[in-house]
Amino acid sequence: MKKIVTMLLAAAFFITPLSGLGPMNIQAKEDVQKPKEVKLDDQQQKQLAILYEGLINKKKGIVNRYVEYGVYSKEKGEMIKKHLDKYYQKLKENNFLPLNKHKEHGKHDKKMPK
Repeated sequence: MKKIVTMLLAAAFFITPLSGLGPMNIQAKEDVQKPKEVKLDDQQQKQLAILYEGLINKKKGIVNRYVEYGVYSKEKGEMIKKHLDKYYQKLKENNFLPLNKHKEHGKHDKKMPK
């Protein structure tokens, strides 16, 4: 009985990689396309500016509520609001294109479809 079980396990061990159920070597494509350069026109930038201003103002309103409810100190609330302002300025400098904070890594860009 032990021999039969051993033979079945050995057969399963050798057959599994061939069936596609076992571990497989998967390699990424080497010819990953670089994203194309996109430039937004003035109208698109204005529309995004309006949307981002509204978003930043809503986030600031939420921070103000947290300060009011005692979740954040007044200092922390001010710090968060300054950070939101800096974020908006960076977006504006980048013509409202998404900021890629981890550009040097690049691994996330390959996974995201354009």
